[in-house]
Amino acid sequence: FVCLPGDNHLAASFTSGANSYYDFIPRSPGNYELRIARPGAGTYVSTSFYSYGHWGNYGNSFEVNREGNIDIALDKTSYHTGESAQVLFKTPFDGKMLVTIEQDEVISHQYVEVKNRAASISINLRSEHLPNAYVTATLIKPHTQSNIPLTVAHGYVSINVEDLTNKIPVRIVAADKSRSNTKQRITVKSMPGAKVTLAAVDEGILQITGFKTPDPYGYFYAKRALETTANDIYPFLLPELRGNKSTGGDGFDLSKRVNPLPNKRVKLVATWSGITDSKSGDLVFDVEIPPFSGEIRLMAVAYKDNKFGSADAKITVADPIVISTGLPRFLSPGDTAYVSVNLTNTTEKSASAQVRIVTEGGIKSINNSYSTSIAANSENRNMVKLFAGNAPGTAKYTVTVSAFGETFKDEIDITVRPAASLQKEAKNGVIEGGSSAVISLSNASFMAASESRTLVVSRSPVLQFAEHLEYLVQYPHGCTEQIVSAAFPQLYFSDISEMVQKDEAGRSFANANVQEAIRSIKMRQLYSGGLTLWESGGQEHWWASTYATHFLLEAKKAGYDIDKDLLNNLLDYLKAKVKQRNYVTYYYNRNQNKRIAPKEMAYSLFVLAIANKADISTMNYYKQHQDELALDSRFLLSAAYAIACDKQKFREMLPSNFSGEEANPESGGSFASAMRDEAVALYAIMEADPGNPLIGTMASHLSTQLKGRRYLSTQERAFAFLCLGKLAKQATSSTVTGVVKVDGKTV
Repeated sequence: FVCLPGDNHLAASFTSGANSYYDFIPRSPGNYELRIARPGAGTYVSTSFYSYGHWGNYGNSFEVNREGNIDIALDKTSYHTGESAQVLFKTPFDGKMLVTIEQDEVISHQYVEVKNRAASISINLRSEHLPNAYVTATLIKPHTQSNIPLTVAHGYVSINVEDLTNKIPVRIVAADKSRSNTKQRITVKSMPGAKVTLAAVDEGILQITGFKTPDPYGYFYAKRALETTANDIYPFLLPELRGNKSTGGDGFDLSKRVNPLPNKRVKLVATWSGITDSKSGDLVFDVEIPPFSGEIRLMAVAYKDNKFGSADAKITVADPIVISTGLPRFLSPGDTAYVSVNLTNTTEKSASAQVRIVTEGGIKSINNSYSTSIAANSENRNMVKLFAGNAPGTAKYTVTVSAFGETFKDEIDITVRPAASLQKEAKNGVIEGGSSAVISLSNASFMAASESRTLVVSRSPVLQFAEHLEYLVQYPHGCTEQIVSAAFPQLYFSDISEMVQKDEAGRSFANANVQEAIRSIKMRQLYSGGLTLWESGGQEHWWASTYATHFLLEAKKAGYDIDKDLLNNLLDYLKAKVKQRNYVTYYYNRNQNKRIAPKEMAYSLFVLAIANKADISTMNYYKQHQDELALDSRFLLSAAYAIACDKQKFREMLPSNFSGEEANPESGGSFASAMRDEAVALYAIMEADPGNPLIGTMASHLSTQLKGRRYLSTQERAFAFLCLGKLAKQATSSTVTGVVKVDGKTV
């Protein structure tokens, strides 16, 4: 049966016999389907084809796309130069169509009359069409047609063109198998006068990196993009697509947190011949096969003028006895390990083997030698006990096997690394004017080869807390709270920041860090005005939004350019939040709890007062309901009154001391803790009443905690540093001239 294009019936014909055939002549261009079935059967087999021809241009409505597009069909998927491409256009309406052949310019053009919503042309392909050319069609609807709303239609298709004379045939002649510790002669056959290069690389490396054999012919003759721009008076039929730029990603230099005792344990198999001239077309390379078992890929590339070629081959490397030692990647002092020694017999004969183990450096093996037998094409495994010494260092583990009258060896480097990871130690002190002091920078507990030291001299007392600023600046993660905690102190202490975060070239990034924090905040603002905790988060975070608003207000005072809409939307968000009457369960003094207004409430009122947008009515409500506030919130609310120029209510509400209530640490919400809350309260008093006697007592308490506690949150470090740093700013910051000596040498 033959299905004719556009018909609603089948044209039937019968045939029989084992070698019968059926003649059919298409009378019009279009899609055809040939079906073959036994008489009376309910199933059939089929095949489809398209008939091209210049004798007529016929099309039917079911074949075309009515969305203003021209469907362009080719009779082949690719062509060679000198061939002709038959191109069929299926259009939504009739008219005069402009057909062009383009690459980075218009190569040729012609006008084609479209009748019955179809047209066809023949294109002679030449070298100028390499590697591909675009057939573009633009059809303008005549004014006489009004049955459809379209006025123009467009179509594009790429014709792939190939010239096989530009492809150099490359072949690699090499052995399929090889022994280790041998030399293999590799022959690369190409064309005379070509330049040839050969690489031999372990297949395992190539698989890990997903590396494919280079194909310069495929690269230089790959499909090119259309580099012309089409313009007409109907731009809305070709809408512009805009991409979204995404930013994000956190991290910092981890180079100091890896094993301080590196070694070349894995001996990579990767050699390259360089570029060599091939005069006759054949080149011979000698490749050294190192101690190795596995598969090596040979990759050859050749080029001459605009001709290119490549090829690859594989060599399987295996000795009669293959040694695989299951040694750990590293050991720590005092470790004990059980090492598996696997011996694989790759021959058709059984083997008797003598195994000997030799250790060097800070490791020692038990059962240094033993005898074993290995069946043909089999594997034998033995466990050997290994001890690490008490001192870090480098070591070597060597397994030697004697079998088949030969000696096989496997050498592995291993390190005995410290049990602890990167350690940092900070010390500080005071040298009185006109006096001298000896500063020792050595530490016997550190590994001498891995030590690095930094000496910073300053007249600012805040220097004693510089390690906390360094921690914040180098903090590897990037939620909104962490970003603000790192940037906030750098607004006021860029000089200290520069001391602790200069890179190897001596460049400082304090100003850039603040600007990047401002940019990140803007990227996280939602339509409500609030900020998400993470850039990909979908819900605003009240404390982080308030904290970021506080930072932006201070950054604006420091001279940074802050987007007006960003700040106003944040302030509007805080105004809306403080109008809500929400309550949370507050856990304090380890086992006590009560219902209070969220800590974000008082902090938001404090920040609004700083922005000259104090919400007095809400402040008065909580002044009358102080039992709904935590201790630090009462400090913040009283400070908000002072900033709003109501000193009387400030004095009435300010607690007499910060004691009797210690918040249990929180990992979310407002990130509360006893130390963070005291630092926030101190910060508020310093803003509202710099001469208040509570400041000295609270600052002394904070300083003791900052020096004595080992583990601190980013909130604790940031607010404590802000408070103590501001107090230290009262000291002079004039230049100091002097001489510093380390180990008796002037530095």
